[in-house]
Amino acid sequence: MSIVTSSQQALTRPLAQAKYSIRLANKGDQKRLEALVRQSPMNGSSRLYYDRSPNFFAILERQGDDHKTFVIENDNHLVASVSFAYRYEIWNEKKVQIVHASDLRITPAYRGQKIARDLLDIYANETRQPGIHHASCEILEGNEASIGSLKTTNDRLDNQLRGKAQLFQLLPLRTFRLCSTYSFRQATAQDWEQVLSLLQELRHTHDGCPDFNHDYINRFCKFADFNISNFWLAEANGIVVALLADWDQRSVRELIVERYQPGTAVLIQLGRLLAPIIGIRKPPKAGEPLPYLYFRFPVHRPEHGLALQQLIRFRLNILRKHRSHLFAMMNFASDDQRQNLLKGIPRLSSKAYVFQSQVLGSQKRNEVSREKPLYLDFSIC
Repeated sequence: MSIVTSSQQALTRPLAQAKYSIRLANKGDQKRLEALVRQSPMNGSSRLYYDRSPNFFAILERQGDDHKTFVIENDNHLVASVSFAYRYEIWNEKKVQIVHASDLRITPAYRGQKIARDLLDIYANETRQPGIHHASCEILEGNEASIGSLKTTNDRLDNQLRGKAQLFQLLPLRTFRLCSTYSFRQATAQDWEQVLSLLQELRHTHDGCPDFNHDYINRFCKFADFNISNFWLAEANGIVVALLADWDQRSVRELIVERYQPGTAVLIQLGRLLAPIIGIRKPPKAGEPLPYLYFRFPVHRPEHGLALQQLIRFRLNILRKHRSHLFAMMNFASDDQRQNLLKGIPRLSSKAYVFQSQVLGSQKRNEVSREKPLYLDFSIC
């Protein structure tokens, strides 16, 4: 599948000022895209950015059937970008094509020069492509500027806040005692049919799910860093009743701590001293990556929520035993009851807003259910 912009002029047209131009990115932009990521870090108690070398586009390749990245240049200097991935999802039991936006970045020196408006023009244009049901994007809480910019497209798009997401960092600070009702094991190639059958349960309970079939799984498993061995199963009387996949993302991106805020730096130093006593991996120094896993595809059979809870704890016990990762990331929609299974697990959390956009006057809006929680997978965002 290949989707092209309806107006080829959009790829080369000058922007607000004559010195600005826009085009599709290519492999030759790798270094400059990486530099743009470093210039637009995530700020909080620490300053973080994703190192996506040697292939900036690797995470996009896992998002959908096709992808593209636009860049804005000023005198051959790359000053902004936005990426899109095209994929199929299940909404109201119906398979539709959507476009997901990410990597919207502007180098600090060029913010406030209407470039954000031009990036949103591209977003609106991609939303209007033939066959696209809607566009979606996520914005971290606290990024009011991006939220405000998205609202400015209201003269072209119907932008709706579809929901909120809870992003968790699960900390392996203790060893959990597990109940004897379930047994746990790593999946093998013989388990594919059971894995797919269980994943398809999500189609009935959540909106925005992938079409969990062999083609979907094969797309992921063509990459060496994700295959059947990434799945872990909980069984009751020999029947798989819950599953969870984990993904070490170092082959596609690493989360780098550029620097800690002064107060946090003191806590990190203390944590490095106490880590051998507490039994955890040492927190990284500034400039080093945060070693983490991403927990994906959490699902359980009806009446077996306890199985998923115990499976999550089982995996955290392994992380603690081997001290291989500092934490595990996991996400749920804010109205997803599965997040209650995390009670009792030491964790940090943050929030994000989930937006959906459709062409003004579209009849497709009524096809988007609001009765089910969203299926969200921030591991590929």
